[in-house]
Formats: sequence, C-alpha cells, structure tokens
Amino acid sequence: MVRSWLEGSRETWRAVGFGLILLILLVVVGRLLIPGFSSVRNLMTILTLAVLLFLPSIGQTFVIISGGGGVDLSVGAIMSLAEVVAAQLIDGHNRAVLPAGVFVLALGGLVGLINAVGIWYLDIPPLVMTLGMAGIADGAALVYTNGVPGGAASSVLQFIGTGSVVGVPVLILVGVAALIVSQLILSRTGYGRMLRLVGTNRSSAQAARIPVGAIIIATYVLSGIISAFAGMILLGYTMTSYLDAGSQYQLTSIAAVVVGGTPLLGGDGGIGSTALGALVITLINSIVVSLHIGSGAQELVDGAILLLVLVVYGVFRSGSFSAQWIRGVWASLRLPKTAKGESP
Repeated sequence: MVRSWLEGSRETWRAVGFGLILLILLVVVGRLLIPGFSSVRNLMTILTLAVLLFLPSIGQTFVIISGGGGVDLSVGAIMSLAEVVAAQLIDGHNRAVLPAGVFVLALGGLVGLINAVGIWYLDIPPLVMTLGMAGIADGAALVYTNGVPGGAASSVLQFIGTGSVVGVPVLILVGVAALIVSQLILSRTGYGRMLRLVGTNRSSAQAARIPVGAIIIATYVLSGIISAFAGMILLGYTMTSYLDAGSQYQLTSIAAVVVGGTPLLGGDGGIGSTALGALVITLINSIVVSLHIGSGAQELVDGAILLLVLVVYGVFRSGSFSAQWIRGVWASLRLPKTAKGESP
C-alpha cells in the first residue's frame, strides 16, 4: 500500500532514496548554519512554501510522465494569470470565490487545451508550444490589468493561504489532500494506467488501441486546471495579486519533478516522489535566503546548487553511484607507489 504512493521502477526508487538522503543533509546543514532553523514555526513555514511549489508540480508530473519530451513551461504563467483574474473578480468578497474559481479553472483548462492541440495536432515540440503559451498568458494578464493588478483575496481564501487548524497551516492540509487525490488518479484510474503506457511507448499504446491523442490532450488540460487552482491558492497566500507571481514556478516545478525521481523520458514516476522533490527544492531556497546574501548572488547559488543536485541525481539514478564506482574513481586518483630505492 505504501509503495503505491511512490510507484516506479528501481531507478525511480533509487532516486527517491537519494532525495531522502539529500533532505536529511539539508536539514542538518540548515541547523548548523542558521539559528532557529529547526524550530517548529520555521519548519511549518518551509512546508507551507513547499506546498505552493508542489501544487503546480502535480500537473508537471502528469505531463512529464506522458512522455514524448513532454514538459509544461506555461504552469507559472497560468498561475500568474489565474491570480490576477481571480483577484479582480473576487475583490475581497467571499460570495464571488466560487464563480471566480470556476471561471479561472476553465481559463487554465483552455490554455492547457491550446497547448495540447498545438503539440498533438500541429506537431509543435512541447517545450516550444508551452513556452509560447506562457508568453501569451503573461501578455493576457498584462492586458487584463492594464499593467496595474488590482483586487484582493477574500477572507476565505486568506484563511486557506495563511490560516491554521489546531496549529497546522491550512495550506499543508491542502497539500496533503492534493497529494492523495492526484496519486489516486495516477495509480487507481484507467486514465493513470493508460498515461504510464503512453509515456513508456506511444507506438505500443496505439497498437493496444489506447486513445493516445485523448490522453495527451487530457493531460495538458489537467495541468492547466491544476496550475490555475495553484494560482488561486497563491492569491490566498499573498492576499493580493502580482503580475509575475507564478514565474518562479516555471522551472522549479520541473526541478521538483526530476529531483523526485520522475524521468524526463516519461512513463514512470509518482506524485509522492514529486512532493519529496518540492520539499528538497524549497529547503535549498530557504537555506540560501536565510544566509542573507545579495539577490544576484542568491540566484547564482540557487542555480549552482540545483544544477549540482540534478547532476548527482542523474548519476545516482543511473546506478553509477555505487561502491564499485567510488573505488574506481579513488583508484584513478591515487598516485602509483614507487619501489623502494627508486626515484619517483
């Protein structure tokens, strides 16, 4: 039962193991370098921020599992568009949350549908198509707000974004619920099983009469809806809207999926492992921010650490990271011993 929440091949489980080790090391480093890092309040804050990254990463996980070089670079732009539209429609009124939410989710689904049509029917590479739609979504947000976003979250959304129940932030509860629902979709539904088959081998999936096109389209639509939902949750957290609020999740959502163990080739992976990846990425960012370095240097360090993590992850996932590999590297670095009495 536990394994179903972290489904995957031996390589995926190896990557999950690496993620857990890295998670422990990051907590230890944080405790050593930053006073109060392991306090309950700080850990709750880190978990809350991890949920904000985890939500768009769910849709990213589905897209990457679908294979074919699938990746969604529009998730951050959809979040930003959803946030500014929802803020102006809601404008602090609780009664407007439901209709605004339906409209925003439909808007996210529409962007995802356009992505899917371009990728499946027009044969545009996913990277190019979703990046283009990200630009269109950002432009739409700018036009809609005239460059000056307005409106505000209602008290209900603010409670979801910043409130707590029995000392536990509501956002963490939202993250747990999203984890359970999305993993059930991936592992317990016909769609989830067909998605893995499509991601593993599309030709074989078509030969088995699986509606590959419908699965791909549904996946990108689902990613758009999830990203829009994440944008609304982000509005509750920030309480007001920002034009580029979701831009930080464009690449970090991919990093969370990959660090969690989902291969970029598709066909494998799980939502639980993506949650682990989101937590690792958030811990790295939190440590860097807590060290109070300049913003430019912070981006440099963030990128360098993330690149290092992904490189080590790749070695670890491939199985090269073994005792035999370490011994081979060590042997190549050792200086040859010279015979007694011989000059070196």
